[in-house]
Amino acid sequence: MEKVRPGVRHLSCALALLLSLGLCACTHMTPPPAKAACAPQPQTGRSARDSAPAAGTLQPSDPAVNDYLIGPNDVITIRVFEQTTMDTQARVAGDGTIRFPMLGVIQVAGLNERKLEETIQNRLRGKFLQDPHVTVFVTEPHAREVAIVGQVKTPGLYPVYGRMTVIDLISKAGGLTEKAGGMAYVIRKNGATHSESPDSTALRQALAEASGPDPRSIKIDLKGLLLRGEEKWNIALNVGDCVSIPDAGFIHVTGLGVEKPGTFELKNAPNTFSEFIDEAGGLKFSASDKMLLIRRTPDGQDLIIPVNYAKITADPRNDIPVQSGDTLLVNRAPIKTVLAAIGTGISTVFRATIYYSLNTSGSNGTGL
Repeated sequence: MEKVRPGVRHLSCALALLLSLGLCACTHMTPPPAKAACAPQPQTGRSARDSAPAAGTLQPSDPAVNDYLIGPNDVITIRVFEQTTMDTQARVAGDGTIRFPMLGVIQVAGLNERKLEETIQNRLRGKFLQDPHVTVFVTEPHAREVAIVGQVKTPGLYPVYGRMTVIDLISKAGGLTEKAGGMAYVIRKNGATHSESPDSTALRQALAEASGPDPRSIKIDLKGLLLRGEEKWNIALNVGDCVSIPDAGFIHVTGLGVEKPGTFELKNAPNTFSEFIDEAGGLKFSASDKMLLIRRTPDGQDLIIPVNYAKITADPRNDIPVQSGDTLLVNRAPIKTVLAAIGTGISTVFRATIYYSLNTSGSNGTGL
């Protein structure tokens, strides 16, 4: 057997190594198979949100982004995947519509972004495109407002982005003042855009219960809402609504049996008979324990309620709640009036006697 010389063996090894490297390079240089040009790419989210949105666009981190309802004067951007001729940016008209290629005029007001995407996709699917992929975002949200006036800490206009309820608005206004009454009134304009979800049956039912003869005038029981947690009063507000929270009202305290008769404001708290006797400076010595509470009834009559103040002072549980417009009448007791007069007379005689005695002593002293 012929022996292979060492130089030839080394040359063979080098050639084998070069050949293997060349095969590897050719393998890596092989291009991947081409993808179908019209095949939609898998989407892990809304592509329009993954790209940098235009200035003023609602951001995904904004909690209102999924609740914001498109309305008049909003500017919205619509993109259709791989159909650049259908991409649209439009300002919503006063009637809540925009013009969209191939579909013409479509109603967009009252829909959030996701719902509008689904609406456009459903109308394009099958008729114009096989499997449309649509993204929508609000480029320039137009601030729509509600107003709150009366007994809140910061009355004024507040923008509505998405759904806003009575409690939301009161919170934004800093809460109630201590003078706030137990009722609020929602004054509703004609043609206001409703921010309530169409599926909110419970809230629509509560709205019907809360409404008076005029459906635009809605009475809200604040104590039921804030103290008892009755959700039915927490109705969704419409754009353009004005929420009025009047003060609790006034109490009149009169009669010769109190120190400082006058008119006093009610507070957003339990208001009782004895509290307003104290507000009037308390009772005189001559005050009678038999007092009167005079209340005007809805039919304009005066309801006279006897009050035994001795029972109230003996047990606070006997105290009587009062309401706006009540009059507390505190007269003098005849026997106490006589005693007071006798006491005043005795005091006057006593003071006169002392004065006379002092003057007489002074005169005698001077004459000595």
